Amino acid sequence: MLAERICNQPGSSPGSEPADGLQVGRHAVDKHDRRHTMVRLTPQGRRVLSGIKTRTEQHVRRSLTPLTVTEREQLVASMRVLTRVIAMPAGEEF
Repeated sequence: MLAERICNQPGSSPGSEPADGLQVGRHAVDKHDRRHTMVRLTPQGRRVLSGIKTRTEQHVRRSLTPLTVTEREQLVASMRVLTRVIAMPAGEEF
């Protein structure tokens, strides 16, 4: 999402930076396929991403704290099922 935010700025293209001055990433051309544009995080971008990760982990921790042990076990079991289903190749039945 961060890369999309950087790439979708008006006037942004390889060699130019976003018009709003986010300064969280820089465009780079893929060395193997010049049709692809890559975004490299700047030190500021890494700090922003780290902050997002920290706040997300804190939110999840606060949200799950009220669950009972049984509810947590059920949640883990459900997540395992979802992970398995999502990882299945298309067309296979559950």
